[in-house]
Amino acid sequence: MKRFGTKYIQIIIVGFALASMLASCEIQDIEVPEIEFFIAKEWKIQEAYRDGVLLTNETMGPGENLEAYRLNLYEDFSFDKTNALGQLEQGNWALTSGLTQLVLFADQPVAEHWLIVDLKIRTLELRHLPAGPDKDNRDIRIILVPVKGQ
Repeated sequence: MKRFGTKYIQIIIVGFALASMLASCEIQDIEVPEIEFFIAKEWKIQEAYRDGVLLTNETMGPGENLEAYRLNLYEDFSFDKTNALGQLEQGNWALTSGLTQLVLFADQPVAEHWLIVDLKIRTLELRHLPAGPDKDNRDIRIILVPVKGQ
């Protein structure tokens, strides 16, 4: 009988240790360096809106194609962007304003500022923040998804 009691106590101790280990493996908030790593990938447009209206290739300007748009954010803070006209643009990117804004062309006087509306593993929603003297007051939002299953 004494042996059964010892095994029973050992099982309880092992069970308690496993439960403690599992409890310590809870999901944690994304740390600052992880956010930058998290968005450093190639993105394409899933949806785009101008003043709340869904954009399609038919409602875009001549020669513009939403499927052509690509935004590749590299871990070294450089980027390549292929716009809807198929033109390649390159520069540096940064996260600013308490990690709430994505800034393209961060090292140039005329930078593109995008508010990060939503960020998930498979979606990045951005709202354009107009800047400069001839700012465009249209509300432009894009929802991006990874090009590859990254």
